[in-house]
Amino acid sequence: MENVDLTLVLRSTEKASRDAEAAFDATQRLVVSVGARFASIESRISTLESRMSGLQRRVASVENGIDGVGRSNHRIEGMLGDIFAKLGG
Repeated sequence: MENVDLTLVLRSTEKASRDAEAAFDATQRLVVSVGARFASIESRISTLESRMSGLQRRVASVENGIDGVGRSNHRIEGMLGDIFAKLGG
């Protein structure tokens, strides 16, 4: 077996350990940063969902109003038809 320089092995191991620790720290910072961004995006999506729900309620209300106007117009047409029939008949 060849003569192995244990000092070189130790230095390489220590350097690899420091590099791994630095990579781990960088990954943790990235996770924290990305996590905060995801939380912000989730909050914005929740806000948009509640706004959409509000818009859906408003649209439904407008649709009901338009239906009411249509029914009123139909009744008015019927009344006018009756009046014209009485006047013309």
